[in-house]
Amino acid sequence: MSIQDFTKYLGTQVKFTHKPFINDPSLGHLVVTVEGVITEVLIKQDLEDCEFVLDGDFYWFSSVNFVSELPSSLEVS
Repeated sequence: MSIQDFTKYLGTQVKFTHKPFINDPSLGHLVVTVEGVITEVLIKQDLEDCEFVLDGDFYWFSSVNFVSELPSSLEVS
């Protein structure tokens, strides 16, 4: 993976699923769908566990499954 593999998402409208960290084992099957614009990308020097920010929340690239993405050049209302 390269830096561009992560920065291409900056300013992009995305929709993804992820399993939130919940301490209650009975909710371990819960999968959440999130949608919005990625406003920040945090890249670690070794490119491991890179993160992004969407609506003020941090997500690891490695922990989400992108469902769709729109090019950052498109305006989203």
